[in-house]
Amino acid sequence: MNLILLTAIVISLFAVGAGFTLLLRYRDWRFGFLAGLALFAAAWVAANQIGHLFGEAGAFFAIFEQYKRAFPTLVLSVLALSVMFFLERIIHARAETQQNLKLAQVSLDRANLPVFWFTREGKIRYVNKGAREFLGYSREELLSKTIHDIAPSYLPADWRRDWLYLKERGSTNMELHYSTSDGQLVSVDVTAIYVGSKFRELGCMFVRDITERIQAEANLHVAMGEVERANRAKSEFLASMSHELRTPLNAIIGFSEIIKHETFGPVGSVRYRDYAADIHDSGQHLLDLINDILDLSKIESGADELREENIEIHELVGSVMALVKGPAKKGGVELETELEDHLPMLLADKRKIKQILINLLSNAVKFTLAGGKVRLRIWFRTDGGHVFEVTDTGIGIALEDIPKALAPFTQIDSNLNRNYEGSGLGLPLTKALTELHGGSLDLRSEVSVGTTVTVRIPAERVERASHDLQNLITANELAG
Repeated sequence: MNLILLTAIVISLFAVGAGFTLLLRYRDWRFGFLAGLALFAAAWVAANQIGHLFGEAGAFFAIFEQYKRAFPTLVLSVLALSVMFFLERIIHARAETQQNLKLAQVSLDRANLPVFWFTREGKIRYVNKGAREFLGYSREELLSKTIHDIAPSYLPADWRRDWLYLKERGSTNMELHYSTSDGQLVSVDVTAIYVGSKFRELGCMFVRDITERIQAEANLHVAMGEVERANRAKSEFLASMSHELRTPLNAIIGFSEIIKHETFGPVGSVRYRDYAADIHDSGQHLLDLINDILDLSKIESGADELREENIEIHELVGSVMALVKGPAKKGGVELETELEDHLPMLLADKRKIKQILINLLSNAVKFTLAGGKVRLRIWFRTDGGHVFEVTDTGIGIALEDIPKALAPFTQIDSNLNRNYEGSGLGLPLTKALTELHGGSLDLRSEVSVGTTVTVRIPAERVERASHDLQNLITANELAG
């Protein structure tokens, strides 16, 4: 038998075996048909070969007849094998997809998170076990409802708008109120996903109960309101008490000053004069503390107002340095100033700006050891406004203690500063006065290296000052 004919028969038989094997595996009639086709090709070749062996054809004719019989057999067998291969891949992929879909459906149906599938009209197409338990309906009951039945406040117009948005973006989040079977409204957070094709459009909603979160937010809002009211009441009480305390303190300070200076004659013993001096100094210290409390309370309660005027910075700094020079000299601390030559006028409350600088410089001097240095720098930038910077080489503050330093009535407890007196109101009051002007305060410090406090007053106060000054000049010119 010619080699070509033998090859054709072998391939045909291989195709027959492959077809019946796949037929038994997948139970698909198409494999049986292809196997029969290959078997027919092999039988046809065999029958023709047997007929040729009993014939009397010449050598050339015999070779032609062999090729003639082999060609269609090879074509049919290879075609059958190719179709079997692709068909097997398709059926295998489909079976695997169906298995994955079945696993996904089982997982989705048994999930505790409520899941709903909706049509574009809002009709429910699928609900899982979590959704049924969440709303208290049966599967049949939910499949007969729409999104508007389980979310009564969700109007059809809103659904159409959200559906177009969902279709355009692919996903969205919303908060709704779902109605349970017993008529209770539950706050829910919904994550919706659009799943569409040319055959149908569906939306999948994953629902999360946020009732506890909503209640917690409401409780927090109430608590914050109570805290704010308590803080306002505290500020009003402190302001009231400060006023009540200032009157007797002024009397104590005034009378002790008269005794200290022996205005109406000698007091007799020197000790009495010294005691009067101590009473005067203590009363003055207490009055300063009460004034700070009053100022801070007024700012916190929103009762404080700015008495704005145009301030010449160089003149202001001169008066401030005169007040701080004494304590600095007594403590052996060197004072430096560095001001730009042409600083624009500042529209602000002069007394409060002066108090800011005095507080910063006094604090710096207070916490700087003898031989140290305190420097005041002031400059102006059109994009940043006036900048007041006080730098010292004092004991410094640890990074974690900076929030304490800016909190009222708080002193940092450390071996470096526990022996220093003070109410802890200096920096908090300075910060509050700065923010009252629309500015900001920044504090940078390092233990045993020093501290830098930067106060920034916005540039708009310079523009307003220039505008007011120009108006004043114009008014004077018109009056003249």
